[in-house]
Amino acid sequence: MVDPKKPKVELPKAKEQAAVEELKKLVQERFDVQLGRFEAKDLLDEVCALIGVFYYNQALADVDEKLKLRFEMIESDLWLLEK
Repeated sequence: MVDPKKPKVELPKAKEQAAVEELKKLVQERFDVQLGRFEAKDLLDEVCALIGVFYYNQALADVDEKLKLRFEMIESDLWLLEK
């Protein structure tokens, strides 16, 4: 069950619906279990609550690294412009 203390990951409706459909398809193909829309949505919510934070934090770390590299390039460019 989703922990009410954890922040809830919310997708735009169209993306959420697409994710639910993909999850239904995956479960059917892999486990030969047919989920309804509500069951698939509940499973999606559970998975997002359990592991979504790991992907979110990794995305932040990736952006941080790219920004650090970009700022180093900008500092280098500024240094070259100094007179």
